[in-house]
Amino acid sequence: MDKITKRAFIELLGKKIAEMNNDALSAEDIYELFMETLTDEILKGNNVTLTGFGNFELKPHGGHTVHFSAEMKKIDSYLTLRFYPSNVFNKRLRDSGLLALISENESKDEK
Repeated sequence: MDKITKRAFIELLGKKIAEMNNDALSAEDIYELFMETLTDEILKGNNVTLTGFGNFELKPHGGHTVHFSAEMKKIDSYLTLRFYPSNVFNKRLRDSGLLALISENESKDEK
């Protein structure tokens, strides 16, 4: 499993954009290429680190037994995708005042 850095990710994205051979890419085209590149790297088993934003990592989840009423069922091991926001992103989020806005909206919804 490799770690794909922001710089390497930008290079991969740049190659895909160059393959499109189109001078007038729309924002939607760039978004689709970004998502395709991110998904491709994750499906290769790579962790993707976007500096200033966060890390996308595959994590194994062990199998376990679950109880549905009287019946027990075994769930096999599986992979989950985890996102870990960077400290920079978390600081911007804390400093944004968004928490107060969300709390205000939630209290309105409860009424």
